[in-house]
Amino acid sequence: MRKITLLLSFLLFVLYSCSSGDDVAVQEPEDVSGNVLLKKTITTKGSVVTTDTYFYVGFKIDKILSTNGTNNDETKFTYTGDLITKVEKYSNAILKSKKEYTYQNDKITQVIMYEYSGGTLSAKKKTVYDHHLINGNEEVADYEVFSINLSNSQETIISDGTVYFSGTTVSSQINTDYPIIAGGRYNDKWEEYTYNSKKNPTINIVGYKKLFDNVETTSSGNLGNIKRTADEYVSGSWTTVVSSYKRLFTYNESFFPIERKMYDRNQVLDNTTQFFYE
Repeated sequence: MRKITLLLSFLLFVLYSCSSGDDVAVQEPEDVSGNVLLKKTITTKGSVVTTDTYFYVGFKIDKILSTNGTNNDETKFTYTGDLITKVEKYSNAILKSKKEYTYQNDKITQVIMYEYSGGTLSAKKKTVYDHHLINGNEEVADYEVFSINLSNSQETIISDGTVYFSGTTVSSQINTDYPIIAGGRYNDKWEEYTYNSKKNPTINIVGYKKLFDNVETTSSGNLGNIKRTADEYVSGSWTTVVSSYKRLFTYNESFFPIERKMYDRNQVLDNTTQFFYE
């Protein structure tokens, strides 16, 4: 009887030891969100539904095809290494615009913008950025925008401003248009951005976060609100107008957005976008 009791005790000990060992070996679920790529968005604005489909080579964006039942648009991307150096936009197979990016130390220092009408170059602009620190550690990029004469390549400054960063994300920016508008007054616009800490749909696309000229898609989080303070020419006189544009998101279990509602400055729903991933 004592032998049986000892045997039972030994078996229980073995079972407990195996169970304890298994508990120690249990792994936390693997976070695979670093492999998630945006595959498609569907945006509804009134009666117009626009579908954007994303194509990749590895984790580099190759092109985006967009259709709304009337137009078939395409955005093509060109890389140099891991940096996006050219973005071309077509509408119904006709080139509409092109951006060429120049970098230094992985930061944009120049953007040349080409605009086309009927496939023919109609306008050309150049933006030059100067990155530096203020207040000891706050990064900013001062910039100037030039219009380039197509006949003689003469450059004329048309606006300037400053982009403020929080890490690699744009926190705010100010822009001043030179007095080529009604009333002969400089037109100032100051925008402040608020983000949440969830995951941006494009966060895993190589080089996308470097394109800070598009704060909507290149931040680490998701742009939740824009506060805009601007000079506006209203009813024959200048006035300062403060507007707020908000975005509300719904997320999946990996904290990627699956829906975004965008509101205009009157807090009226402007459009709704659904996000799909691969």
